[in-house]
Amino acid sequence: MIYLVFTLALLVQSMIDFEHKIIPDAITLPGIILGFVFSGFFPALQNAADWKGGLWASLIGILAGGGVLYLIAIVAEKILKKEAMGGGDVKLLAMIGAFLGIRSVVWTLFIGSVIGSVAGIYFKLKKSEDEIPFGPFLGLAAFLYIFIGERVIHWYLTTTQFSLYP
Repeated sequence: MIYLVFTLALLVQSMIDFEHKIIPDAITLPGIILGFVFSGFFPALQNAADWKGGLWASLIGILAGGGVLYLIAIVAEKILKKEAMGGGDVKLLAMIGAFLGIRSVVWTLFIGSVIGSVAGIYFKLKKSEDEIPFGPFLGLAAFLYIFIGERVIHWYLTTTQFSLYP
């Protein structure tokens, strides 16, 4: 039921962002709160053992999701001398972090950027569009995380020589 609420919110925000290039606060702000509350009642959402761990993981997901994208937006705005990313994207990634935790934030940023880049090239070449909304790609990446994200991450970490330590 929780994933249904979450995926419906992702779908609605994606359609609105794709059509109108905005992500309504009416979806993301309650979504952040719901993700946080659900993580306390259902800590397994965050792979936590108890309610405290679920809330803590959700809070870290909120701060990481919102904070990282906010920092990227500020840096991009300084470099490009214009708004590079809307605040709705920042709040959307915070909502994703609230429901799914910090690993989903990393996944969503990476996969969403890859899918968005490919789609952006298509829209630029075929449709001559300059502004492509990022929200639908973040939403799709978060949706994919629910079904295959942890398995892909586990596969990658166990089949490569990747290590955080030398």
